[in-house]
Amino acid sequence: MERTIFLQHYRVCLKSDGTPRELSQDGAAITYEAVDERSREPVDLKLIPLESIAPDVRGRLEEQARAAQQLRHVNIAKVFDFGREGGDLVCISEHLPGETLAAWVADHGPMPADAVLRVAEQIVSVLSSASSSGPNVQPEDSKTREQTSSPEQSASCEQLPHSTRDIRSEIYSLGATLYFLLTGVALSAEALQRPPNFSRFPKPLRRLLARMLHRDPDQRPKDLVVLAEMIRECLQKIERRRALA
Repeated sequence: MERTIFLQHYRVCLKSDGTPRELSQDGAAITYEAVDERSREPVDLKLIPLESIAPDVRGRLEEQARAAQQLRHVNIAKVFDFGREGGDLVCISEHLPGETLAAWVADHGPMPADAVLRVAEQIVSVLSSASSSGPNVQPEDSKTREQTSSPEQSASCEQLPHSTRDIRSEIYSLGATLYFLLTGVALSAEALQRPPNFSRFPKPLRRLLARMLHRDPDQRPKDLVVLAEMIRECLQKIERRRALA
């Protein structure tokens, strides 16, 4: 790395051998551990090579980043700064320490149904906040959730190239994540060509997942208000059955 200071105030942290401390990589985008030189607070610094972004997409990314700076939600990492520097787009966001859900599942195995539904409630809250504020925040941006498969693996049919995306696509992606948390298995694009097997789950949960992962967007919950109510009712039924068992 030729430079370690970006957007005037943010310094990438280096290891003892002088290499940058890399936190994660998503395609061409790399996120580094960094520090705000003014406050000395830790931040995440993401570099996205401009050459990896189609020209017509760059403006949209910048617009979404500016809108994301206005978001304030406990489960969304705050975006502090965003801009172009050299051959990269630079995004500075809040550093949120802790274990991701994907790491938790890798260490402990699938989650119980009630825990997964509580996670779902938090993610729906994040999506609702983002929708009301304008920017297109993905479920994986939530502090409570990390993307559990590649975009091609968890994408619904209408999210693929030359298709239209709306909140029902987000609901589908959330359904794929819930399935991963329940089973430890990511739904691949090939697997999604046929309905997943929900037989191992409690009946209320089977119905919820079947709606969220329906191939026809019109058969999914129509909005986040409806989805939140469905999740709440599903959780109540599962908790009642457990209490009676």
